Order: sequence, then structure tokens, then C-alpha cells
Amino acid sequence: MFSAMTQMLINLGLNATIVAGIVAVVKVLMVILLSYFANKIAKKFIVGLVHSLIQKTGNKWDDIFVEKKVFVLLSHIAPAWIISGGIFVAFPQNIVLVDWVQRCAVVYMMVVGSMVAGSVLSALLEVYQRFEISKRRPLKGYVQVLKLGLYFLCGIFAISI
Repeated sequence: MFSAMTQMLINLGLNATIVAGIVAVVKVLMVILLSYFANKIAKKFIVGLVHSLIQKTGNKWDDIFVEKKVFVLLSHIAPAWIISGGIFVAFPQNIVLVDWVQRCAVVYMMVVGSMVAGSVLSALLEVYQRFEISKRRPLKGYVQVLKLGLYFLCGIFAISI
């Protein structure tokens, strides 16, 4: 597809350097557009489906996961995943660009993953606090320390990438 577009633009009399720039911009726009649609699909359909399934259950603990936005946060991984793979498909010859974009996408996915894990911990804590034993054995401090350690490790890993 891109070779046909390149050939068509060259046949129109454009300089090869300008054509290469135009094709690169089109490739980037396609990756961004695909990630945008992945985000919309993940948010509307997948998160919407999960939320509707959760509302149909009689359990109250799964509603807490919706309140803590676990699934909404998880949906942020889809566009980063598309960008990470799409940039390699669009620019297989440009190793430096591909490596840099993939590293940024991995850092973003790690940050989102740590936010999801923190949200899950908050939801589990809220579920635990509904039981009588939580009044005798509170876990809030432990969960906060665990979340702090999780975010610290995520920061260390992000810096190392």
C-alpha cells in the first residue's frame, strides 16, 4: 500500500525526499488512528460489556471494582499496545525510532498496570472492610505501604527502561 502511494506521489512529480516525509506522516497518522479506535473499542464495548455484566450480578463486591475504575484503567493498555506493535509494522527499517516508541509504550503500560494494581488493592480493601474482622484487624496501613512500594518499583523500572 505504501509503495503504491510512494510511486503515485513520485509520478505526480514530487521530490523523493518530500514523498518519504509524506509517507512517514501517513504511517504515523495510521498508527495513531488505530490506537484511537482501539481505545474507543476498549472503553465502549469491552468496559461497557463488563460493567453491564457486573450490574446483572447480585454481588456487591464486584460493583466496588467498577467504582474504583479498575476496568476503565485497564482499557488504557489497548492503545499503548497498538502503538507499540504498529510502530514496528510502520517503520521496520528505523530501529532507533521503533525502539524509542516501544520503550515509551512499555513505560506507559507499566504505569497503567501499577495504577490498575493500586485500584485493585483499594477495591479489595473496601471489600475487606465490609467484614466484621476488619474492625479488629485493619489492613489499610498495609495496603497503603504495598501500594507505595508498588509505585516506587514502577518508578524504578520506568527509569531503568
